[in-house]
Amino acid sequence: VSDACNDGITKTGTISAFFTSPCSNIILNYPQNNWLSTSASNNTLPIEFTGYSVPNLTNVVVQYAASGSSSWTDALTLLASDLNSSTTKVVYWNTQNLQDGMYNVRLKLTCLSGTIYSERVTGMIDRRAPQLYGKTDPTDDIYSIGDIIGISYDENINNSNLNNNKVTMTRINTGDTIPVQVSGYQNKVNIVPFVNLIGYNGEIIKVVVKNITDL
Repeated sequence: VSDACNDGITKTGTISAFFTSPCSNIILNYPQNNWLSTSASNNTLPIEFTGYSVPNLTNVVVQYAASGSSSWTDALTLLASDLNSSTTKVVYWNTQNLQDGMYNVRLKLTCLSGTIYSERVTGMIDRRAPQLYGKTDPTDDIYSIGDIIGISYDENINNSNLNNNKVTMTRINTGDTIPVQVSGYQNKVNIVPFVNLIGYNGEIIKVVVKNITDL
């Protein structure tokens, strides 16, 4: 530095410049919008993220908030040292202590220069099993030719694998099993015996339906 008159005053100094590295990007791959965690999920939801650069981050936090709330809670935290050299990571969110309901999920990435967030996705935790709705068919508990044998639930059910030992029909007086064909639509299970039940006139037939899950 010198004066503007006659260069009679001179001062020399040293200036150091430090540049902060930009934050890494981060992308939430899974879950996607409308995710669903049921009792079959064993209280865990896989979280997959990618697009990050380990040298450009301090930690990554999985956060959740009840739908309609702006109060976010940390579910789990991963330090840079927890992330491998690849750019994809899968962790598992334990939802055991959360009530059933709608939730938002996002990722929070922190680095030396600040914080960035992934997009949020909305889904549902629904571990409550479907409940019986109304009376079973036939509603008078007496089978007549043409009657439908069925059960309705209070929500739509998973109609796959209904014939995988989920429904049994048994003659009470002999213990013999009656073979059946089972189908489902929306919230209803329909049961069709392979034999004519009129041949068992006056007998008590027991029908057991179990392990029905929701969608």
